[in-house]
Amino acid sequence: INRRRQKQKAVCDQYREKLEAARREEWEARTALGDKKNDLNNVRSVLGKLHQANSAEELDELIAKKERTMQHETISLKEEKLLIKEINELKAQRKQLSTTMGSKAEIN
Repeated sequence: INRRRQKQKAVCDQYREKLEAARREEWEARTALGDKKNDLNNVRSVLGKLHQANSAEELDELIAKKERTMQHETISLKEEKLLIKEINELKAQRKQLSTTMGSKAEIN
């Protein structure tokens, strides 16, 4: 009876090890999936913030246009501060876009 019980226990232990390995693998896959979803959401949020720009080049043109406006037109201090804020935001988005697009290969 003890031998039979030991054999059954050994079989149960083998299955338990397989189950734990499968659970670890599932957890790793879920973690990887969550990371990819976060990356995708970051890309989507950056693209959503790009206002009128659809590419990095258009974003650069928009920044240059706002800088030209600030340098060559007569505007109030309030408008100038607003332009500076927009330019800084666009530059930050440009930097984030280049970083995100650089890691786009990792997403694929």
